[in-house]
Amino acid sequence: MHLELSAIWHLIDEAPVPAPSHRNRTMTGWAAILERAKVLLQAAGKKALAMQDEAALLRRLLADEREAARGAARHAAGLAAEIERLRGEQRLLLDALGMEKYRVRWRPVQQGGEWPPAGTPVLAVVWDGVPAASGRRHVVRAKYVQQFTTPCSSFEYDGDADYDEESDEYYWPAGWYEWNDAGDSVHYQISDQVTHWAALPGLPEVVEEVPG
Repeated sequence: MHLELSAIWHLIDEAPVPAPSHRNRTMTGWAAILERAKVLLQAAGKKALAMQDEAALLRRLLADEREAARGAARHAAGLAAEIERLRGEQRLLLDALGMEKYRVRWRPVQQGGEWPPAGTPVLAVVWDGVPAASGRRHVVRAKYVQQFTTPCSSFEYDGDADYDEESDEYYWPAGWYEWNDAGDSVHYQISDQVTHWAALPGLPEVVEEVPG
């Protein structure tokens, strides 16, 4: 656009000043120059309109880009919030998986059912009342002893023993016994009904210091 205007100005500026003796010929030359300037002005006008259209297009594209950038920012914020939510769910899931090893799965004590491994302390539910409506249940650390498997000489036992003629040995009677692990060397047989048992939960993986 600047080149077109410079050419028009140069064309007019270089036109000769008409002299009295050459007025007709000079006016004819001026007419040709003005016609040429008119053509150049029309071309410059068309180019200016094209430039205006191009500028309007660029403004629309710029507005679209800005709107796209704002949309991308909103989308990124939404993704960040979703990621944070999923991280929270992941933490809850990991906590749940971590607690699964400490979960207590109770097994009923019944004929033909699953029994604790021999000599393994477990958790036992003791029902100390009849009928059930007036009974009280509590959990103890216990061990189930099968008949003629635990000699009285192996652990201190306070109660009546079963004698086995074949081995000439006294054994603990079959049944459930409280099995404390706090320096108590006497294990008392549980006289009330044991309804359920479960394996002891595992210890925490990280031992935190207890404040003094």
